[in-house]
Amino acid sequence: MSTYGMQRAIFDHLRRLEAPDQEVPADQIRTEGYELTEAELAALSKPDVGQLYLLGTHPVLINAFCRANGWKKADYAVLFPEGLADSMRSERKARWLTS
Repeated sequence: MSTYGMQRAIFDHLRRLEAPDQEVPADQIRTEGYELTEAELAALSKPDVGQLYLLGTHPVLINAFCRANGWKKADYAVLFPEGLADSMRSERKARWLTS
């Protein structure tokens, strides 16, 4: 699995969003130039927040991506597979769910 490539694509996307001279849609992550599996490519193309997490994307990157899209915690916690957000919250696996 190429978790690094997937996370790098998200990180680079977030940096592009900060550039004042570029108009980048917040929900469209560029995937060309990164070594990605078919599952990672599909998750980034949608984007599927729950699948990104299951594929190993760090929760801080997921949080930053969702915030860049204007989503609040309550908006994107429901995008995880059923029960996963509750499980992460109770096990304190993702600080953004408990803060």
